[in-house]
Amino acid sequence: MSRTPEDLWSNNRSIKNIEQLKADLDSMDMEYNKGLYYHYINTGSAYSFFAKDRKIKIPDEVVRKKAIADSIQNLKMQEEYLSQQDSLMLAESNVGGGPDNVRATAPADPQQGPAEVVVPPPTVAEKDAVAQTDPVDTAPVQPTVSPVQTSVPKEVVNPVPPLNPEEKARLDSIINVPGFQSRAASIGLNTARTLKNNFSTNFLNLDNLDRESRRWEIAWYQKYTQAIACIVMFMIGAPLGAIIKKGGLGVPVLFSIIFFILYYMLTITGDKWAKEGVTGTLFGTWFSVLALLPFGLFFLRQARRDARLFEADFYYGLFVQVRGIFKKGEHKN
Repeated sequence: MSRTPEDLWSNNRSIKNIEQLKADLDSMDMEYNKGLYYHYINTGSAYSFFAKDRKIKIPDEVVRKKAIADSIQNLKMQEEYLSQQDSLMLAESNVGGGPDNVRATAPADPQQGPAEVVVPPPTVAEKDAVAQTDPVDTAPVQPTVSPVQTSVPKEVVNPVPPLNPEEKARLDSIINVPGFQSRAASIGLNTARTLKNNFSTNFLNLDNLDRESRRWEIAWYQKYTQAIACIVMFMIGAPLGAIIKKGGLGVPVLFSIIFFILYYMLTITGDKWAKEGVTGTLFGTWFSVLALLPFGLFFLRQARRDARLFEADFYYGLFVQVRGIFKKGEHKN
């Protein structure tokens, strides 16, 4: 009966709170946008002939999210660098009370014990010698380069002269060599297959990220839907106990179980729609609650009116009234 370590379940979305789920969703969204951004770039480099004169434009939303993610990453790296520098400075200040006064102990007499020896601070020449030979505690200095404006002369592009008939015939003779067209077709086919495999792999990775993000969104919305579902089931169960006056406890419990099974089936269906992308995650998680809410309001209204909704006499009287209406219509005809 030992307690299970919490580290085994720390990454499970079911036990995380709302703030943790939001942070994980933001990270997944940045990762998905990063993969989409590099997919556009790699696509432009893959189609060399298409991208020679035309550029594949990356959507503005993808570029904006990529810039935000890069800025956040740079801030995190700066914070980590500053924290490391602070820890190093703190460690240096705690060693012997400072770098200039180092106190050491050396055994003077075995009977009297170790004697305290004060090491004098190093001279300027010794500091220079240590700085030249031992570069351990020296921090790297980042040189600042001032921007220099240089004028680059524009290249003069000479137009390519057209080919004469002899040069055209020579090029045609190269293409008409036996086996050239078949080799060119095989090379083009292999290139197309490689591009298709790369695109399929990128699409699979992005689809997996999207599916995982939808699952975390479902876990986020379920924090609210489960609480509202308890209220809706109470709105159904309490009026049923007041309306059903016959049968004791069995009939109300039976109807409550039926509605609970209906709620469970609708919840599984909505979650499946949301995971597969058939509907949005918001509608998929709230589907069961929205479907059962009208039943709860209807039963509340009937219980307030003290309606005989589950009594056989009520339905028999309703049947007699409907039959009388039809008989009056037949006599008039």
